[in-house]
Amino acid sequence: SIQFSSIQFHSIQFKNIPFKNIQFKSIQFQQIQSALETTFIECIDTAAAAAASCGGGAKLELIVVSDQFRGMPSPLKRHRLINQVIDTELKDGTVHALTIKGAWTPEQYETRTSK
Repeated sequence: SIQFSSIQFHSIQFKNIPFKNIQFKSIQFQQIQSALETTFIECIDTAAAAAASCGGGAKLELIVVSDQFRGMPSPLKRHRLINQVIDTELKDGTVHALTIKGAWTPEQYETRTSK
């Protein structure tokens, strides 16, 4: 059995554009972690790079690792589950764009990162 729990957050900034929504991000991590019982979350916010085009909403790239993805072989179903957790933020523009780079079980994550 794999036992780990980690959250990583990265902010990409270009041309000294200030990073926004730090409070939102930590609240969002708690929502995702609580709803999906995650063992690992990585989030990269690229909104600063696209601030002019996205109207200030967060532009997130996520990797989410959860035991809840076991028995759910379809990546589409896993992505929909993540989208449901932050549905309000997607609809109100707080999150302008969401790219799910990985929605894996702990074993899948370990396989992918041990290469």
